Formats: sequence, C-alpha cells, structure tokens
Amino acid sequence: MLEFIKNIDISSFIFINHLPHPIWMVDIFQFFSLISNYALIWFAIIFFLFIFFGKKEWKVFLVMIWGLVFTVLFNEFLIKNIFSRNRPQDYVETLNLVIWGQRMNDYSFMSGHAFSSFACAYILGSFNKRFFWPFMVLALLISFSRIYLGYHWPLDVISGAISGLLLGYVLVYIGKKILKIKKERIKHGKRRKPLDFARGR
Repeated sequence: MLEFIKNIDISSFIFINHLPHPIWMVDIFQFFSLISNYALIWFAIIFFLFIFFGKKEWKVFLVMIWGLVFTVLFNEFLIKNIFSRNRPQDYVETLNLVIWGQRMNDYSFMSGHAFSSFACAYILGSFNKRFFWPFMVLALLISFSRIYLGYHWPLDVISGAISGLLLGYVLVYIGKKILKIKKERIKHGKRRKPLDFARGR
C-alpha cells in the first residue's frame, strides 16, 4: 500500500515537472515561494490587519506565533528527521527532472511552507472571516509553488497542508478559550459599586 502511494506521488510529481514551464510562470511561482520564506507574507498580513482593523490583532498575532513555533519544532526538527525523505533534486538524472531553484540541504517530508502557510491562513482567516478564502487561496498558491518549482513531492505538500489546517483549528480553539477566560476573569473580578440609597428615596 505504501509503495502504491509512493508510486502515485512520484508519477504526479513527474507529470507536473514535465508540464510547460514558461519563464513568466516560473517567475510567478518563485515569487509565491519567496514571500513565504520565514513566513514573511503572514507577518506582513498581520501587520496590515493591525493597522487597519484594530488592536485586537495582536492577540491573533500571538496565536499565529504559537503556530509558527510549533511547525518549526515539530516539522523541521522531528518529522523531517524521522522520515528522512530525499527531495526531488536528488533524482534529477534518474527521473529526468528539472529543478527551478537553489539546492536545499534538508529533507523533504513534510513541506514546511505548506505546513506554516495553511496554519497561518486558517488562524488569520478564522479571526477575520471576510479574508478566510483569500488567505486559503494564497496558502494554496504558495504550497503548489513548492511542487511546480521542484522543491517538494506532492505528498509532502498535501501532508503539510492537512497538518497546517489541523494545527490552525486547534490553536484557534485554544486561543478563543484563553481569550474567553481572560474576559471572564475581568468581568467577575469587578468590584460592585455601593448602592446609592439617597437616589432610591
């Protein structure tokens, strides 16, 4: 079963890799891949939301930071080293591949770009409903760019995207619970004002 999934994964990558790659299309996807390095685009978005939609966004920023820290610790230091899957760049000659980008020095599974992008998109979109789907489309374009440019196998990206959505869901739930607890504490901690008996006469 695992071998069957692996074969489909490799075949899908070869199909995408052998599609026409005009320079303008490569430039577009290199742009989407570049802006997601170190989650730069998501930091820019949260800054924009903070400036134009209120100070509550610092709380969303905090939840997003939780997600980014988790993706680095969980994926980069744990998952990638457990699976130790080589990137497509290591099979250029055997599979007749073309890679549009610099050589990477870490393992392939899972895609950190897909993981972090879908986690950030879900978190930001959940607290800003009007932008939920635009954020999801952005995460999708970033994730597909990693396959199109030859950095990742499709399964790396799909697994990263699913993991990012699950992480985003959990962190949004935890974030809302924590914010709710803080509000309740402030509400219940208010001192009662003394009754004005003179006004009641």
